Amino acid sequence: MGGLRRPARISGCAITSAVIVASIAACGNVTRYGSAAAASAGASASQAPAAEPGMTTFICQGTTSAQLLQWQDSNGSLSGTYESSSISGQAPDEQVTSASGDLSGTLSGNAISLSIGLQQLLYGTLNASQLTLNVPQPDGSFQAATCNSGSLSDWNGAVAALDSKAASDNNTALQQQAQASSAAADQQQENNAQADVSTLTQDANLSSDVSSIANDVQATDTDLTTTRSDAANGNGDQCLNASTTVYNDAATTIYNDVLTTTYNDVGTVASDITRARTDISTVQHDQAALRESGLPATPGATTATSAAQAAIASAISTVNTDIDHVNGDLDTAYQIADSVGTGACAGDGPGTPPAGLTHLK
Repeated sequence: MGGLRRPARISGCAITSAVIVASIAACGNVTRYGSAAAASAGASASQAPAAEPGMTTFICQGTTSAQLLQWQDSNGSLSGTYESSSISGQAPDEQVTSASGDLSGTLSGNAISLSIGLQQLLYGTLNASQLTLNVPQPDGSFQAATCNSGSLSDWNGAVAALDSKAASDNNTALQQQAQASSAAADQQQENNAQADVSTLTQDANLSSDVSSIANDVQATDTDLTTTRSDAANGNGDQCLNASTTVYNDAATTIYNDVLTTTYNDVGTVASDITRARTDISTVQHDQAALRESGLPATPGATTATSAAQAAIASAISTVNTDIDHVNGDLDTAYQIADSVGTGACAGDGPGTPPAGLTHLK
């Protein structure tokens, strides 16, 4: 066929497409081209391929496939070849597939019959520059397919058009994938930001921590009352009240109230405040990132941040007041215990009180 490059033929397939241009997409020997190669099916853009002498050429062109039919007419007996190209695969992996093989047929007046490869005979009409074939459909009906007289240059243009469409489809699909990926990333970013606001709201609830310290204060006050009551009994037999009972009230019970129980609860408050502050930083970072991405702010983020900051400030103020209170109870208990012993029992108290708890910051 002149300068047209044609893969070697293999036989056997049936026409099932609605139009002839798609009927040979899976017939014959199949070659796949990359999106740049199909446009040059056998001739360079600068030099048109030469027509094969004595050949009649028709081109059947559709949106996703095209077919080249060429034959020689010997007293109404037709023999020649076909070549088809079609877009296969799914975007963004579409490519142009080429198939080729033999055709035969008869021509009587304008009535034509063609057998392409080993498929069933197709009947139609040939009028000057137009070929119309009746193509059978899967449901048993027929649909007319029209092919136009053309040249090998026209064929190369048809293949180039398919290649261009495949490239465009692939490009569009890649862009859509990128947009979908970007949209999914944006949604995930918004979801994460909303989750961080929820976490902040939960972690900023410090009321339970503050209540625990308040309970510690009440317990220490109660134990200080006991210390005062025991101290009212003076030295006691063999100084045991001063050296043991009151001594232990101060140096064991109230000491542990402040420097063990309250100390641990204050540590819990400090840890929870640190967590809430980290949450605030996270939410603020989220909102800055959303702004940079051109996304809307998370509903409730500003309110949650302000509420958390207020809750932290209130907790620190309340707990520090309670710390001063239990530190005062500790000092008082030691002073009471040191003052109980008199005469021979003097000096049986616990001595200088230990350093109390430090303030939260």
